[in-house]
Amino acid sequence: MAKEKKTFSNFKYYFSKAPVDTEFLKKGTTILMETLQQFKDKLDEYKDSTLWALDTETTGLVFGVNKVVGFSFAFDPYISYYVPLRHLLGENLPLRETLVLLFNYMYDPKRVTLFYNAIF
Repeated sequence: MAKEKKTFSNFKYYFSKAPVDTEFLKKGTTILMETLQQFKDKLDEYKDSTLWALDTETTGLVFGVNKVVGFSFAFDPYISYYVPLRHLLGENLPLRETLVLLFNYMYDPKRVTLFYNAIF
């Protein structure tokens, strides 16, 4: 029995367009966390959540060279929250206090964190 020759066309499934989530286009929104208290209140609201997603926003993709400028998180597929930390324009949340809240929430053993861009 001859082996199937591996060609690019055999992998087209992996490179095909993803389906469009039309519900997200209708309902999806991002809420800016403008104060440390607002961020704390949101984490408290979801204190019993066992799963959440976290994405770091950076100045580039090279760890050790580029910096985190903020992060977004979500508990629901249609609502995300953005926390600015090091933006040049606009208000930022205090870095140290924000990260303490984030790490305490993130490292709770009952909770699973889904990361994107986790190296940062």
